[in-house]
Amino acid sequence: MMNSSYDSDDGFGANPFRSDSGSSDLLGTPNVQQQPQQQQQRQYSLTSPDPQSGMVGSFELPPPTPTFQQQQQQQAFGGMMSPQQQPMMSQQGQPPQQQYPLSGTMDQNVNKSPAASSASSGMYQSTMDSTTPGSTPIGWWRRCTSCFRLEGYQPYFDLDTVHVAQRIMCALTKFWQPDQFRTAVVGDTANPELGLKGPDLYGPLWITMTLIFCIAATSNLSDYMRHLQHSSSSSSTAAADATDDAAITSQEEMEDFEYDIYHLLRASSVCTVFVFVIPTAFWFACTCLAMPAIPWVMWVCCYGYSMTPYLLAVLIAWVPITILEWLVLAMATFASVLLILRNLSTPLLSQDAANQAKAAPILMSILGVHVVFLLVMKYLFYS
Repeated sequence: MMNSSYDSDDGFGANPFRSDSGSSDLLGTPNVQQQPQQQQQRQYSLTSPDPQSGMVGSFELPPPTPTFQQQQQQQAFGGMMSPQQQPMMSQQGQPPQQQYPLSGTMDQNVNKSPAASSASSGMYQSTMDSTTPGSTPIGWWRRCTSCFRLEGYQPYFDLDTVHVAQRIMCALTKFWQPDQFRTAVVGDTANPELGLKGPDLYGPLWITMTLIFCIAATSNLSDYMRHLQHSSSSSSTAAADATDDAAITSQEEMEDFEYDIYHLLRASSVCTVFVFVIPTAFWFACTCLAMPAIPWVMWVCCYGYSMTPYLLAVLIAWVPITILEWLVLAMATFASVLLILRNLSTPLLSQDAANQAKAAPILMSILGVHVVFLLVMKYLFYS
């Protein structure tokens, strides 16, 4: 009696039609009953964060793609294999490498369509535009009122005494060199590598305050010298007349001289207008004429340091000699206006290189304002 294919060995030898693995029948068809034990678990969960993405969640394996051998076997069996039998056939070939998407706590913006990406970028751009200073009414108001806040002027006072002394010396020794004071001494912008601090307001402020004090003191000293000279001439005339009344009158005139405090107020008004108001007017005019090459700080900086020659002139102008007063004040005015014209004319003419119809009147106005300042200094303080 022939043993069944599923009987054990009973002395007749091993059954040639029996499968050792017990996973297929005589024709090699996979055993459907053993499929649930060999099917892999498809549901996985991540309890610890992923080392690459840092995500925690669960993911599920998608159904594997049939290999080329599986497709041939399906064609050989006429496509009669059940879905439960197909995963067993994938063990005969090497499964392709697949990327399994995670589902859980992950970034929802990873897989986005181009339209969604563009919409997101547009939203980000609009958010950035709305937070840009000056794009909102509050930002516009802050930009307009920045000139009234002290923190806006703080960078222009970050200067050492050594730099101020260097700029004062260069204003006296290099005033005739074109663009030397603006580019090599001050610097259009701050450049720490070259040792340039940029335009400042610290030097112009203290130069102006010192000039106001010097003008007030020397103008009163000049008045006293003139009064003394007049009293001396009166006393000599009285001595020649030999009259006691004339001598007494001369002595009273010498004792009646008083310090004129209004010289200090006049000097403050004149110097403040010339150093801060006049360059502001020129800057505003250049901005309206579409020539904004020179910033307001550079205008004030050049005008402030151009007052340095007047510090030396007023120390000599107190001598009551008319020719000497005119000479020293004219020399100071020449050095001052030459410093401004030689350093500010180049950027003004470069913006109006076509016919110089805009820059030439501004340069002539700078020269005219200095002439007016000379006349004010002579007839208001030293006359």
